[in-house]
Amino acid sequence: MYKGIFLIIAVLLSSMTSSHAQCQANNGDFETWIDLTDSIEFELALELTEPVLLPEGWFPLFRLVDIAFSQFIVDYFDADSLDLDIFGGISQYAPGANGSDFALRIAGDSLILDSDLLQIFQCSGRPARLTGQYKFVGEAPDSLRIAALLHNSNVKDEEVAMGVATFISEGGPSEFTSFSVDFDYKGSELADSATIIILASKDAANRNDTSYFVVDELEIEGGMVPTTDFAVYNSDLIFPNPVRDHLFLAPRQESAAYLEIYDLMGRKVFSLPSPGETAINVTELPSGLYIAKVKVGEKVFSQRIRINK
Repeated sequence: MYKGIFLIIAVLLSSMTSSHAQCQANNGDFETWIDLTDSIEFELALELTEPVLLPEGWFPLFRLVDIAFSQFIVDYFDADSLDLDIFGGISQYAPGANGSDFALRIAGDSLILDSDLLQIFQCSGRPARLTGQYKFVGEAPDSLRIAALLHNSNVKDEEVAMGVATFISEGGPSEFTSFSVDFDYKGSELADSATIIILASKDAANRNDTSYFVVDELEIEGGMVPTTDFAVYNSDLIFPNPVRDHLFLAPRQESAAYLEIYDLMGRKVFSLPSPGETAINVTELPSGLYIAKVKVGEKVFSQRIRINK
């Protein structure tokens, strides 16, 4: 069974197709779906009682790994059929946003609390933002995370992504709503590939409820974010780093600076009450790594900061 599940991973990976756009996911509008039931039945040598229909180009990596190492799958090692809906949290939704035929319906379920889809594709340059539309159907406090990670194969670093854009929602609106999140870059390199991960998580206290998210029209937008990085522009624009209680913005003549601080999940945890302030009290933030985003005039700079208590 374990071998079969990992062969499924290989089958699904082979079904992924690269996008030929400058930096665009394949089937980001979720209009094209493929039936993989026969392929998965062959690899598992089991008859499936539930069909497997997935959006073309997308791959449920983390859910399959969770299933492979779960205790309940042991009961099917010597079975002739599999009566578990292993991809039950992923399905078509109609109609999609803006009058399209389909969108993605995604949710955790009583089998596995998380459902995910992942795609890796070619991407050149330094795009500006990740955009899309989503909505939430239900009442339980489910969560949705959509992350876009940019990579450069020549950069050897313990941190995998050279650029990250993350959208997070706890619950959400009942009608399709647009979202847009900017990429945070850690250097001046250009991307050569990108990964988009969609993760919907069920609240453990309500694992049997039927809430779900709908996602549509995922796009990576913007041509080329300037490669001037924070440290090159002005190494003392924000200091000290690491910081304990107060950050300081160096005053600049051309314009006042705005500051926002995000945690590594992409959630904004602090914003400067008014532009032009030079001393920022961060004592309410717990120790850890953060992204400080500073806007000076029309330029925006991102810098990783560490808060040490």
